Amino acid sequence: MSKALEWLEAESDRLEKECNENNDPHKTVNHSFLEGFNYALLNAQDLEQIQLDDNQKIVLQWLKLTASTGKPMQVVFWMMNNAAWGHLDELRDPLMELTDKEQFEVLAAFAQWGLEQEEAE
Repeated sequence: MSKALEWLEAESDRLEKECNENNDPHKTVNHSFLEGFNYALLNAQDLEQIQLDDNQKIVLQWLKLTASTGKPMQVVFWMMNNAAWGHLDELRDPLMELTDKEQFEVLAAFAQWGLEQEEAE
């Protein structure tokens, strides 16, 4: 996450606290202002997200579905090994067509998803 996005998220929390604690009916930070700020924050978060193509989405979906079967690196290794040997025909072509950059983007998206799953537990 970028420093700017971290700041925006912290500022959102601060503004919400200010809005909730200030009882002045003419307060500067009201619920309408806060909704607008949080809408802008969501748009900034969306822009920072990696936009995956169809092949990347197929690979990422497979990683997510099999994540519970082992540790993350084991899942990636198993996927690569089995796709290369032709045991995962539906995954082989999408995986093999990815450029190095696209592979890094899939791994980054998988890592982000995994971290979110850990935080949710």
